[in-house]
Amino acid sequence: MRTSSLTLCFATLCMLASPVMAAPSAPDRAAELQNAPARKPATPDELDQYAQREQQAQKLEQFQGGRGNTIELTTLLIIVLIVLLVVLIV
Repeated sequence: MRTSSLTLCFATLCMLASPVMAAPSAPDRAAELQNAPARKPATPDELDQYAQREQQAQKLEQFQGGRGNTIELTTLLIIVLIVLLVVLIV
């Protein structure tokens, strides 16, 4: 009986402390967004930096990391360990 009452108290505390309860309502958030200052457009320097980052990111799309003989080496290592265990046990 004590465990269930402690569980109930803990669950109640979690629900009261949840961030959903503290979040502003949708109308309040909409009013905040309407009163927010307008965004300023990007400068030419920022646009150039963005273009450079995009070019660098295109190179990453062709990246094939992790390819190699790691699967074969791992399999070989596991087989060697199993053989050692069998030899030591028998």
